[in-house]
Amino acid sequence: MNTAQQTFSLEIQKDEERSHAEITGTVPREKIEEVRTSVLERLQKQKKIDGFRDGTAPLDIVERTVGSLEVWRQSTHEVIMRHFPEIVAEEGLAPLGSPNLQLTSMPVNGDVAFRISFFTMPKVTLPDYAAIVRAMDDPKSPEPATDEEVQQIVNDVRRSLYKKAHLEKQPPTDEKDLPELTDEYIQEISQQYKDRESFLKGVRESITAEKKMQARAMFRESMLDAIIAKTAITIPDVVVEEDSKRAYMDLEKQAERLGTTIAQYLKEQNINEEQLRGQLKEESKKRAHLQLVMNAISAKEHIHPDSKDVEKEVARFRDRAGDMTDEQVHTYIESILTNEAVMQFLEKQQGKEHDAQGNPPQNTASG
Repeated sequence: MNTAQQTFSLEIQKDEERSHAEITGTVPREKIEEVRTSVLERLQKQKKIDGFRDGTAPLDIVERTVGSLEVWRQSTHEVIMRHFPEIVAEEGLAPLGSPNLQLTSMPVNGDVAFRISFFTMPKVTLPDYAAIVRAMDDPKSPEPATDEEVQQIVNDVRRSLYKKAHLEKQPPTDEKDLPELTDEYIQEISQQYKDRESFLKGVRESITAEKKMQARAMFRESMLDAIIAKTAITIPDVVVEEDSKRAYMDLEKQAERLGTTIAQYLKEQNINEEQLRGQLKEESKKRAHLQLVMNAISAKEHIHPDSKDVEKEVARFRDRAGDMTDEQVHTYIESILTNEAVMQFLEKQQGKEHDAQGNPPQNTASG
């Protein structure tokens, strides 16, 4: 009997046809008490409390401010999610996406009943992805920035300078009427460059680097498309349906933030709601295929990000995580870093490793 089964009274239901599973159980109060102090200490660092410097409020003040029920809820959540990987591993389950955890009965300082529902990984039969990648044409190096592209950026800066000097006027259409980009202007608008020459060099390098990154992204997409096309996989309809519904709700929230509506968006895109939902389903299906293939390659090749890198990125992302829980943030960051590691692994199969700027290695072989 594993630790999780000893800790919780578990009941597990599997629906293989829907690729879905549900776990119900109860967390004993003593297990929640074990993590309660550490949860309060985390809240102490996160919560701003009047009269105290950040992170210095006594824990009893923190609990009164946050509320005992919320502290108990977060402590319960932490206990459950610590054991969740162990539970699914013991049952031979591979969760797909983030689990949905609900606390169905939560008396303060008492045992807590819970339910976790989640989709499970459909069977994925991978092709010989290394051979597929090796058979692809080498990615072409993009042309360096042209003088015209550099000048376009320069003219954008000149227009900005004109607007700053003439607040109520539109910039002239004739470029010769725009202010010249002098060394003094460069020093005024940027601390990175000391004169016009260094600014132009920086612009040229930036445009070239962006082209390389775009070319790398296109090649990565073509790699994945080729692998997915030869991967045997069936995505359950319910997975696509649920994901497309979330995408629709996200679109509604985005429209609301921008002061508009879905109806206005449909009008601007010249489509009806049925067409929109169809597009969202296709996008959801493509995302599901992509992530399942990435997960399968990661599992087969034992590709996992370094835990220190994950924690570092989690700390950077947490401030802009919105309503995401700590567990959701961790899962999200780990997924991103894993996907990047898989992509780098696939690039190596072609013999073309890239640096952080998207540059392929220099060919130093001699004939």
